[in-house]
Amino acid sequence: MKHVKQVDGIAGCYRGLVLKLTSQAVFSYTQHCAAEVLKTHEILINEPVPSNKKDVAQHEDNNEDSEEEEEYEDGIYDEELPMAERRTRFLRNLGFKLSCKTVAIIASQPFQVATCRAFAQFVGRETKYNGTMGAIVCVYRESGFFGFWAGLTPRLLGEITAITLSSSLVFLVRSYLSQDRTLNNLVSAVMGFLASTVSYPFHVVSSCMTIKGSSLRAAEPPTTPFTHTNWLACMTRLRADGTWMRGSSLLWRYYTGPQVIIGNRAVALEPFKAVKY
Repeated sequence: MKHVKQVDGIAGCYRGLVLKLTSQAVFSYTQHCAAEVLKTHEILINEPVPSNKKDVAQHEDNNEDSEEEEEYEDGIYDEELPMAERRTRFLRNLGFKLSCKTVAIIASQPFQVATCRAFAQFVGRETKYNGTMGAIVCVYRESGFFGFWAGLTPRLLGEITAITLSSSLVFLVRSYLSQDRTLNNLVSAVMGFLASTVSYPFHVVSSCMTIKGSSLRAAEPPTTPFTHTNWLACMTRLRADGTWMRGSSLLWRYYTGPQVIIGNRAVALEPFKAVKY
């Protein structure tokens, strides 16, 4: 961040901000619309718990988020329901969340691609992806229609992995280990962090693949090797270099040192090392 500020000033730290906000707005709106459609057609929706089985009121807390309250309303953590019924309700609720998230990701991916390419302009000092409409047009010119969904697969896998893992761990802990809702708030935060850490490499791969096929200098060797023909090859290379967790920490930056191109492959002249700031 300090380097970006020194080169482009404060404004450089907000490169691609409008595209990012647009992507988030499309994501949120689409997710909401998908949820409303599923609820309207009663798809993946749990039936209300009978009133004589609901003891939610005595556990309610004004500081709890709406998502957690919905899970209690759905009977996922209702102790009076059989465990088999609670598991069924959990899986139905998980399918609901995954469906809404998947639709939102697919709809917002074109703006995510444009955002990542606007960020990547910093490497080669290009300006072709400045502006919202200009960036969208440039993506189409350089990568065609399907270029709008570059990096979609690893992004989807990352989100699905994070949601499934965190929700499953929270369900197991709350159902079999702890019934204390105060402690459960902490459990949810910890499980969410662990799931995000596990799925983080997918987001790195997705970001790398969004610029693949463009004319940006960041998409050319040695920044992006020729071996990144697909997202699996990209993940394999990042894992081999030890950089598939780059950007996950505020204190560490992964740096491979000077590189040369040998046989269409970028080879580091120095052993891999991590520099701590």
